[in-house]
Amino acid sequence: MKLIKAKNISDYKKEIAKEFKITEGKKEVFVIIDDNLKEYFHFFSEYNLLKIKALESNKTLAAIEKIYTWLLKKGAERNSVLIGVGGGVVTDITGYATATYMRGIRCVLIPTTLLSQCDASIGGKNGVNFSRYKNIIGTIREPQLVIVCTEFLKTLPQRVFKEGVAEMLKTFLIANAQAYKKGVTFFSKYFSIPSESLSPQNNKRTENELESLIKLAQKIKLEIVGQDLYEKGRRKILNFGHTYAHAIESIFPNKVLHGEAVSIGIAMAINESVQRGYCSKKDGEKVIADLRKLSLPTSLAELEIESTRDESQSIAKLIAKAIKKDKKRVGEKINFIFFKKIGEVVCESVRICELKNL
Repeated sequence: MKLIKAKNISDYKKEIAKEFKITEGKKEVFVIIDDNLKEYFHFFSEYNLLKIKALESNKTLAAIEKIYTWLLKKGAERNSVLIGVGGGVVTDITGYATATYMRGIRCVLIPTTLLSQCDASIGGKNGVNFSRYKNIIGTIREPQLVIVCTEFLKTLPQRVFKEGVAEMLKTFLIANAQAYKKGVTFFSKYFSIPSESLSPQNNKRTENELESLIKLAQKIKLEIVGQDLYEKGRRKILNFGHTYAHAIESIFPNKVLHGEAVSIGIAMAINESVQRGYCSKKDGEKVIADLRKLSLPTSLAELEIESTRDESQSIAKLIAKAIKKDKKRVGEKINFIFFKKIGEVVCESVRICELKNL
């Protein structure tokens, strides 16, 4: 996989042409794009373009089938290039479609959210949800090219931007204490300064610092994935906070963003770790306080979700039920990531019924 930074959105054409020697765009290149990115449609107008609603509830086999039908109708071949432009939903769908259509076609991802730039588009995991369970069907196949342009981030709603912060901090928490401290310090300042009070000079400095943090998160994840692409060993630590997060998302589809669920999942995993003696109460409380300082949720109550779930079952029971369908489950046990201290976690197999947060 090649990861490159584009200075401007329009640079992607040059990079794709260089990488794949594209000669006839309409015949060779196909683009799936989040329909929220209307202001960017014209950048891709010379190619075959499919606009999709990038909702978690649309990350299904039915959506993949529509993409297959579109590719066949438009004449996509084994040598075609499929580009995914959007956040984690789009990159997951695109990755899965390219891995399975004609047993594999060329894949380019252009992540447009902070979460997808520092995490979702990197590492080769592709998947769709099934029966409301998160990413239970999927593949591991890295894209040929990932093009990152931070220009996309300037138009993100703050809620969407912040979910990327949660995923970035997760990456730092599991592997690099210095990076974590740097991230918390930067985002504390970032969210406290009104955008209109930033001078052009400060804007540029802030942008450079953000790009540096994105690059650092990418580097950490790529190092881990490079050692263990198929998640047989060290890569498992990237799931820190995700056991609870995926369960929460399955209970509240389209109501809780992935990064919000991860932030809550981190807090729950830390509480689990404290109760089992993996880390000190002081160290655990420090991280949870940092999340709250950045206005990242640490409990479902903080999100004030209007529930459509079956009220006859408690949240804890629904989470336990969802965890029993988790990909990491083996029999009655699950590989769970425990927090030891900032920059260090450990994976242990535990009985689901013994998780203390349930």
